[in-house]
Amino acid sequence: VIQASILQLNVSNLEQKVLDELESNPLLDQAETQDDEEVDNSDDEEVDFDEDPDEYEPASIYDNAGKKNRELPIREQLDFAEGLVRQLDNFNLLDWERAIAEDIIWNLDENGYLAVDPILIADRYDREQEEIKHVQ
Repeated sequence: VIQASILQLNVSNLEQKVLDELESNPLLDQAETQDDEEVDNSDDEEVDFDEDPDEYEPASIYDNAGKKNRELPIREQLDFAEGLVRQLDNFNLLDWERAIAEDIIWNLDENGYLAVDPILIADRYDREQEEIKHVQ
C-alpha cells in the first residue's frame, strides 16, 4: 500500500516525502553530492586512430595452444530412475524388498505412474500383494 502511494506521487511531492522521512528517521542520512564538480580527464591516454590496424594482434581468450589439454570434470548425469535406484541405498531394505523396489522404479512411466499391475510384480517375486504395497 505504501509502495503504491509512493509510485503515484509526482516529483515535487516525492522529494517532499523523502525529506520528511529523512527528518523523521534519525538512521537515514542524506548523501552530500556535488553537481558542480568537474571531471578531470587529463590523465586519460589519447587513442591514436591513425595507428596501423595490421599491427593489431587480438588477445585470444579461446586460444588453448599454449596450455596443456585440460579436461574439466563433468558431473555424472543420472536419469530419474537411476537416481531413485541410488536413493534406495539410504533405506534399510532386505534383498527381496530392494529387488521389488527396483522393479517398481524401472516400471514407472514418464509421468511417474506404475505401468505394471502390482499383482504381476508380486507373482514375479512369489510374494503377496500386500508385501508389494509395503515396498511401494
